[in-house]
Amino acid sequence: MKKQTVAVLLCILFAIAIPINTNAASPAKNVEIYNVDKREVTSTITPNAKIQKQAEKMIKQITGVYKKLDPLPKTGYMVKIPLQPSVSVNNQWLNGYIDELIIIIPNEQSSHILVFDDENNPHFFTCKNDQQPPLELFNLK
Repeated sequence: MKKQTVAVLLCILFAIAIPINTNAASPAKNVEIYNVDKREVTSTITPNAKIQKQAEKMIKQITGVYKKLDPLPKTGYMVKIPLQPSVSVNNQWLNGYIDELIIIIPNEQSSHILVFDDENNPHFFTCKNDQQPPLELFNLK
């Protein structure tokens, strides 16, 4: 009788431990392309190494705080990129880890980025040379 009880308890503990240690319950996050004109997410892309590398590059090339009054464009795109693994930032404006980057690509201006700190406060930054990200990465060209 004791062996049966022990076996049942071990089975229950094993069944509980499997979902805790697997990542199957949390779906993978995709890159989302938001069309500002249409006011909707128009496409999603599976993250890849090129997109991750471009996002890390933009974060490392932060040159300053975006200073225009309205950082969100009236036309253009916004690209939300989940970062796996998170990217460490240590500059005069922000110290911590970023696990999501939003690239703001207005039609008439150069792009800038939006990140959230550990307390979920938004920060808008300009990047080196205010260059546009390679739009073909996001199927926007």
